[in-house]
Amino acid sequence: FSEIQKKLGKKLSLDLLFEAPTIEKLAVAIDQQKARDADSALVPIQSSGSQPPFFWVYAHGGGDGGGPFRTRTLALLIGPDQLSYGLRTPKDPFTRIEDMAAFFVRDMRKAQPEGPYYLGGYCMSGVVAYEMARQLQAQDQQVALLALIDTVALNHPVGWKALAPKTIGRFLVNLFFWSLDAVRNGPRHLADRIKRHLVLLQKAVMGRVRKETSTNRGQPEIGDFLDMTEYPDESRKFAIAHWNAFLRYVPQPYPGRVTLFTPRARSLRAPDPVVIWESLAKGGLDAHVVAGNHDTMVLKPHVNVLAEKLQTALAAAKKKEEGQRPKVSFAAPEPA
Repeated sequence: FSEIQKKLGKKLSLDLLFEAPTIEKLAVAIDQQKARDADSALVPIQSSGSQPPFFWVYAHGGGDGGGPFRTRTLALLIGPDQLSYGLRTPKDPFTRIEDMAAFFVRDMRKAQPEGPYYLGGYCMSGVVAYEMARQLQAQDQQVALLALIDTVALNHPVGWKALAPKTIGRFLVNLFFWSLDAVRNGPRHLADRIKRHLVLLQKAVMGRVRKETSTNRGQPEIGDFLDMTEYPDESRKFAIAHWNAFLRYVPQPYPGRVTLFTPRARSLRAPDPVVIWESLAKGGLDAHVVAGNHDTMVLKPHVNVLAEKLQTALAAAKKKEEGQRPKVSFAAPEPA
């Protein structure tokens, strides 16, 4: 590893040894680090292929927590001919989702000036992808596919729809699978889940009782959802800043169509994503359910099914675009 650093003339993170244990994976990781050093948002995931690129948004900073991209396996599974690029935050975190989205759109359009665009994100990153799609359409650009993977928007009121029979039915089905998933993971895991839910409930109640003036009153903290002790210091800074931006973000309607993927055992801490995106996506919503929970749906074996469903959605979007627009022009960013 030290010899590689000497030949490159630069210091590499020791995390690369764990993220990329083989020579082939290390070469890709080094290319990614070069792209980051060049202050480009674009980092290659699969840089060879003839299919129009799919852009993956990574909003947590440091590759979703300092480690490998959470959706990297998914990106590689959607086909050997599918170009895939990650969109990664720069050296300093953002305070607004809108600004982060604008930064990503700028760098994405440097590589691909005109649509149609194919993009998506997992968890909080999906909200950034959603805002990017809104900004692209405001620039008269076509978004062929917007894929949100277990993404919710906490600042969008669901109102009476939360009590609709379909919504209640989805909640009861989800509760069954959530309980099954919790029991399967053992008593300690179940106790931890119950504890987290009680903490969130207490915060929500106290926020109302105290009538705090803070914009985040009663709102959950990122530590209520993620174990921040596993995050490196640098990545923790990004995660907390972007979580606060996520809590402040108020999504506006999107004229296009949204494709949503949710796990069978969805978190009970978040509102029903179908209700949220149905009301915001004026072009319609395609909702798909995948086995697993929020974490395991992007891991094997469940990620294989998720990849198949995303492949089908991509193929349908590309077929719809065939003959309507000229071939996509894409120029990969130059290595640093």
